[in-house]
Amino acid sequence: TERFNAMNTNGASETNTDINMPSEVSTQSYYGNSYGNWQGMVIEQSVFVLSGLEPDIAYDLCFFGSRTGVGDNRETKFIVEGDNSATTYVQTANNTDEVGCTEGVKPDENGQITVTVTAGENNDNGVGFYYLGAMRLAAGE
Repeated sequence: TERFNAMNTNGASETNTDINMPSEVSTQSYYGNSYGNWQGMVIEQSVFVLSGLEPDIAYDLCFFGSRTGVGDNRETKFIVEGDNSATTYVQTANNTDEVGCTEGVKPDENGQITVTVTAGENNDNGVGFYYLGAMRLAAGE
């Protein structure tokens, strides 16, 4: 519902996460830029909606992002909202093993969960780059 700036292929090719991604996934990511202009745009946040979910099931969502070859903090914040909400963070700069997860988020009455991706509070990149490379959705216990 709110776009990313673009996609790049500068993520880690070898990762060690429980998402178990092939390099075709881990190297690619969508990105935005919360703080400043990049390629003629400022994308403060990116938002997408998961729909068709069972309203009485609580879901766990895990996120991965990576941007290699950088020396700054590119913390990415993932806000997950349905009937309740949860937030998680991933330090995406040179990330090979960190995954941020939220647990027990129930969809709203329409069976939807909204995910907002943006720069985290510790992100010190000049334009506030943030990244999403992979996401796992699972029914919680």
